[in-house]
Amino acid sequence: MVAYRGNASVELARSTTSLNIDTTHLIEIRYKPHTTAGIFQVKIDGVLEIDYYGNTTAGGETFDTFNFWTTSGYNVLGYIDNFIVDNSKWPGNTSIQAIKPVGAGNSSLWTPSASENYACVDEVPASESDFIATNTLNHLDLYAAGDLVGTIGSVKCVQLQALAIAEGSPTPEHLQLAVRSNGADYFGDSKAVPSVVMGMSTLWEANPATAAPWQEAEVNVMEIGVKAVA
Repeated sequence: MVAYRGNASVELARSTTSLNIDTTHLIEIRYKPHTTAGIFQVKIDGVLEIDYYGNTTAGGETFDTFNFWTTSGYNVLGYIDNFIVDNSKWPGNTSIQAIKPVGAGNSSLWTPSASENYACVDEVPASESDFIATNTLNHLDLYAAGDLVGTIGSVKCVQLQALAIAEGSPTPEHLQLAVRSNGADYFGDSKAVPSVVMGMSTLWEANPATAAPWQEAEVNVMEIGVKAVA
């Protein structure tokens, strides 16, 4: 692995370890853009391989985009998964787990296209072949969610994702993604429902019921869902 400044124009440092084919690696990158006090560090499977301090930017000292690419002449065969960003510390051996609806929750006010409500929104990846719908303000649909699997050291956040589309001229023009914890319902920001199918998400870094980091047991008993709002 090689750390560059600019459009691969200035090489800053490179690792001594090569990435083997047919092998899963944990790659961690710490980057601070600065003309004199910049940082570019890379860990491979927990071992610090690149440790550069100095000029790490060919432009400004802020950034808002990540790109994955290869330079001409290099063949890269592989997959990048579980891309995690943290603004305070090394992510460490972190993974992302997909939890889907597995049963009815505390409220079932939307209309399913077939079967039960939760069974219309439980596909991974998401599907448009079945769905839930409503044209009534404040209708709330909640679903029991599956459990985390494996050994869980800590839970960094919970992110709820959904596909949504508005057809015709519905009375509710927005929706809120919802989570139910400790017997109460909590809602994300109001989001305008588009006229084409689009993904929406809300992230809770802390359990809104406690304002403290999520616990594994809290995630395992939470309900997730959606609310139609004006």
